[in-house]
Amino acid sequence: DSQHLRTIERLNSNHQVAIDELRQESGEALRALRDDHDRRVRQILEQVRGNNTGEPVSVVMREKTLRVAAETKAKDLTMENEELESEVVNLKAQKKSFEVLLSKSEERRSEMEHKMTNQNELITQLREEIKNIINEAEEESEELETKLVTLKHEKKRIEADLLLCQARSSS
Repeated sequence: DSQHLRTIERLNSNHQVAIDELRQESGEALRALRDDHDRRVRQILEQVRGNNTGEPVSVVMREKTLRVAAETKAKDLTMENEELESEVVNLKAQKKSFEVLLSKSEERRSEMEHKMTNQNELITQLREEIKNIINEAEEESEELETKLVTLKHEKKRIEADLLLCQARSSS
């Protein structure tokens, strides 16, 4: 159970690290996409201003190019953001399932500790009863030994009286 608990705690920790890494990576990716977007807009603006060949470009064409580029970049960023949000949702669901497992594991550990406490109390009671039985048996044994010694003395006295009676009757 403690190994299972450590595994769940390790997985939970790994899960949190993965979430933090994904957040950091998504922030970095978003900054990189914005930088790339800004760079492309600057290139388009440079082309519009001089078309790199000195040929003039119409204002309508320039606005259309900028709008298409901005819309494409916005769609790309939205899709990437949705993917990252989906990943975060999945990781949160995994975290919740790990928390449920951890909770069940803690309940089981508590039950096992309770059982162990009950077993230890029962063992203590049994030991006490065994000690009492042994003490009673020793007391009974001492009483029987005393009775045996008394009976042996009684037997010797009776045998002596018998011998004395036999000696009197033979004389």
